[in-house]
Amino acid sequence: MAERSTSQTEAIKSFLDNLTKTTDILSTRLDTPDGFSIDVRSTQAFRDSFCELHQNLPLTFMMSGTSESGKSHFGTTLVKEGVATRFKILRLTRELFTGAVDNPAKFLENLPPAERDEIGKKIVSGVCSKLVQFDTPIATIETISYPWLVQAFKEYQGIRALSIFIDAPLAMRTRRESKKRGLDQVEIAQSISLKDANKMSSGLEEIREITDIIVANAGSIQTYTDFVRNLGNLALIYTPKFSGTPFEFK
Repeated sequence: MAERSTSQTEAIKSFLDNLTKTTDILSTRLDTPDGFSIDVRSTQAFRDSFCELHQNLPLTFMMSGTSESGKSHFGTTLVKEGVATRFKILRLTRELFTGAVDNPAKFLENLPPAERDEIGKKIVSGVCSKLVQFDTPIATIETISYPWLVQAFKEYQGIRALSIFIDAPLAMRTRRESKKRGLDQVEIAQSISLKDANKMSSGLEEIREITDIIVANAGSIQTYTDFVRNLGNLALIYTPKFSGTPFEFK
């Protein structure tokens, strides 16, 4: 078991490293024996995020995906590893628009299309300002449930923005969440399905289509954690040393 785990860790590391070092890519997808997979849809976005040319720009991992699929684990792991500050988009929106937004979820959900460009720029600019303020130039942003907000990050000139979509089978998400919370699986499955339905109405499938990396978190927790850590290590390699301590923005 230990040998297999080490082998999978090395395979993930080698796969991600190779994407940064060569344009002659043999494969943009990695599948591990335990069911985990990484599908890099945009090698250009990946290289732009991990290269010396752009290393002085803040780096943001934009997290989207189905409910209870592992987005929070991604963010908390990179905080613990001293790599990235973790932002939650609703908490950030409430602060950036203090006094004007009582319910950030409804605010973003009901935002008229004509206002999305301006609001999107303000949110991305707000993230950049926080990263400069605390000298932690790498961030995870979760959960981004609106395609227009993904595009706002991608189109902003002053950052590196890599969008990541996390998914896992409903049965697996249910088992994991039931074990973590000690609740009945039927109740958990109903809750997850409801949250998934709400995300679908906000444009979840559209986000999946435009995302840079799709992760099928259907393997072991260790394999997924290895992926997160290796991606975090790449972020540190291609980001100048910083004095701030990554934290959870609450």
